[in-house]
Amino acid sequence: MLRLVMATNVPYTRFHGGANRSNRALVESLAALGHFVSVVTPALASPPEETFEEWRTRRIEDGDTLEKTASGERFRKAGVEIHAVAD
Repeated sequence: MLRLVMATNVPYTRFHGGANRSNRALVESLAALGHFVSVVTPALASPPEETFEEWRTRRIEDGDTLEKTASGERFRKAGVEIHAVAD
């Protein structure tokens, strides 16, 4: 089993964009194979399309269980641990 960390400058939960989709497909495939995958990513796009609280509300509505951290929120999606940085 590998332990992998991916750092990216675009939000993990954003679905459009080639690099976004490719990176997400890669890490979710690795997680499905049993590897531990963690992603460090901004919670919000730049420039932001919503506030951090709106982002939090949307994550909860989508069924994500958020865990507050010193820098933002942590949650899991498709076997991947996501560290969404607030600022």
